[in-house]
Amino acid sequence: MSQFIQNLETRLQTALDATQVDIVDNTWMHSGHAGSNGGAHLRITIASPKFVGVGIIDQHRMVQDILQDDMRTNAIHALELKTLEPVS
Repeated sequence: MSQFIQNLETRLQTALDATQVDIVDNTWMHSGHAGSNGGAHLRITIASPKFVGVGIIDQHRMVQDILQDDMRTNAIHALELKTLEPVS
């Protein structure tokens, strides 16, 4: 796992008290496509108690707020999110 992915995982776990964070880097599948800027293509699955009672759009916004600098600087080019409430 790259240092970049490890840092993202740590930031998400810390900020959201996440019980699960799985990050899959699919960048290799998109190299050379039109509009590609070299940024990462990530699929993130995250479970957090902070998602309980929160709509899915707002859950995604919570994650995107944490990653906004990476998306703004094009370190992240594409993001696929799956947010979950933790299993009791």
